[in-house]
Amino acid sequence: MNRSIRNLIKVLGVACAVSALLFLSFCLGEKEKDKALPQTINAQFNKYDRSVDLAASDFKDQDDMCVWVHPTDASKSIIIASDKSAKKIFVYNLSGSVIQTLSVSKPGNIDTRYGFPLNGEKVDIVALNDRGEKVVYILKVDPESRTLTRVDDGNIKTGVNYGFTLYVSPISKKYYAFVSSYPGNDNKIWQFELTDNGSGKISGTLKRSFDIVDEQTVEGIVADDEIGNLYIAEEEVGIRKYNAEPDGGTEGELIRSIANDPLEEDIEGITIYYLPNGEGYIIACSQLGRQAYKAHFDIFERKPPHNYVTSFMLKDVGKTDGIDLCSSNLGGNFPNGIFLAHNASESNQIVVVDWGKIADGENLIIDTNYWNPRKPNDIKEN
Repeated sequence: MNRSIRNLIKVLGVACAVSALLFLSFCLGEKEKDKALPQTINAQFNKYDRSVDLAASDFKDQDDMCVWVHPTDASKSIIIASDKSAKKIFVYNLSGSVIQTLSVSKPGNIDTRYGFPLNGEKVDIVALNDRGEKVVYILKVDPESRTLTRVDDGNIKTGVNYGFTLYVSPISKKYYAFVSSYPGNDNKIWQFELTDNGSGKISGTLKRSFDIVDEQTVEGIVADDEIGNLYIAEEEVGIRKYNAEPDGGTEGELIRSIANDPLEEDIEGITIYYLPNGEGYIIACSQLGRQAYKAHFDIFERKPPHNYVTSFMLKDVGKTDGIDLCSSNLGGNFPNGIFLAHNASESNQIVVVDWGKIADGENLIIDTNYWNPRKPNDIKEN
């Protein structure tokens, strides 16, 4: 065989090898691309009607909220809305009427817990991160008037903050506040223990901090007071789970991701529905790039491995940040509890939805008796 033929065979061999590598690379690339795409094809988005819109006369951007359940008459429960643009907190009754308005520098996310030991009595608290003053801001609820009064010492200082939630340990019964840093700043989650300072005020002590993985924006945070888990919504990645105890380490587990779930960025609000034996649901909001009326709400099992359950939408609701859920029988129009969502598609009001309609439509379990937020059921499970 002469040299020319040998060279031709060598060239053809190299070309075939390169082609094979390119083909293999293309196939792998397609697989990786498919893996990176949100798997939303099988998600069916039923849409549910709003029941009540919360819109005070001077509201601007009510993008987070919480529900306080009245101790003796659940129909007298209240919804507390945080409005960072109006620099106010609005307190509503279940019909949507304003009971109280308070001025706050720049209120962020808001949460509530019950039975905090303060000044010799048990008080219910509502707390938030104040983005303006860079502190944790705490109020107590007067069950008679259903109004709020500030009770923190003004010195629970954070870094430049963004997201927030409260947590009561099922082990120690201690109260904690989790705060996330503002994007591009400290890239941290901070955990503060909240205590009575002996002068009728609540103080906070930093117990631990840990880095946010991939330096992601985190606004939505929720803690499981029964199991002792913390869930954070990394806006462009997914839902990450941590041990909520102050000695629980700094390693988190990515339990659901945009790469493999109906979740779509930005992942914003996150909340929990409690059922017996560690069952229940984790619900997260897929904001969908702030497209009007496109936000959807994705439900996963509370119990590991946190399987996907279903997704739903709300009629004429979108660009959603904060969400919340109350499973209690609130009487009147809400015997099966309520689901709440920020609605930036329509003037940044908050919408209240009958949870019973959603649960029936999505074949979810309804249990209004199990979870009593005043007396959480303690089960030890991680």
